Amino acid sequence: MDRERIISEAYRAFSSFARPEHFTNHTHCEECAEHDETMRSCSLSEIGPQHVGNPGWSPIPFLTESAYGYVMPRLLEMALSKGTNSDSDPFLFQYLLALTPAPEHKRLDYFTSEQANVILESLYYIRDRMGPLVERECCESDLSEAIALWQTIAPNGSLNRTPNGAD
Repeated sequence: MDRERIISEAYRAFSSFARPEHFTNHTHCEECAEHDETMRSCSLSEIGPQHVGNPGWSPIPFLTESAYGYVMPRLLEMALSKGTNSDSDPFLFQYLLALTPAPEHKRLDYFTSEQANVILESLYYIRDRMGPLVERECCESDLSEAIALWQTIAPNGSLNRTPNGAD
């Protein structure tokens, strides 16, 4: 599947997630409140480097389930379009981190099969079409971990597509 089609499918698949009133548990602490305000300050299409921060300071780990589902197509789009974070580094690493949360986070079990499949397709695209960037950012093991995880979540993940787009 090509990049534009994956992005389009992501926006369609995740359209069931409405814009949340709050993106984080904003009353938990000052950091959660700040991340909530950052995400509330823009529309979905406006989410950019200044909103996603960097791996050390980012709202992504603090997003509620509904907020995570709402922003997922934009995160996917930024990763596949070689977007950057607030440090002007490729957003790819943060995307992979977002797709492989710690086991105590329950972020993945509520996605529909269609949503899980489009995420897996994005990972296959990264593997097959963005290899030099993955290598430059030293994300090979992160990508492998994400693919392995999403192959268990996505109903079509057991197809275990081979690299370079061959099915």
